[in-house]
Amino acid sequence: MGLTGAIEIADMDVVVAEFKRVIDVNVTGSFIITRAMSAFMRQTAQPTDTPSSVTRGTIVLMGSGQSFVPFHGMTQYTTAKHAVLGLAKNAGLLNIKQ
Repeated sequence: MGLTGAIEIADMDVVVAEFKRVIDVNVTGSFIITRAMSAFMRQTAQPTDTPSSVTRGTIVLMGSGQSFVPFHGMTQYTTAKHAVLGLAKNAGLLNIKQ
């Protein structure tokens, strides 16, 4: 999953609709999948005959180098990937308590 959006335009000349499209695909899409899988994993019983290190599953979200370091001309993508990283960290904190 992922969408960079137009990269040939200057950073702050991004059309709002283009910015929203990149956020919707990268962030909202990741959120919807994470929410659904978190609920599924909570409903799945932990096997009683396995070590405690065995989990009910793993959620993998796709970030990029831009989750950490911005790239000139890609404001919408860098913003989205920072948000996906934050979502992954927060989901990890919430799901570990389950």
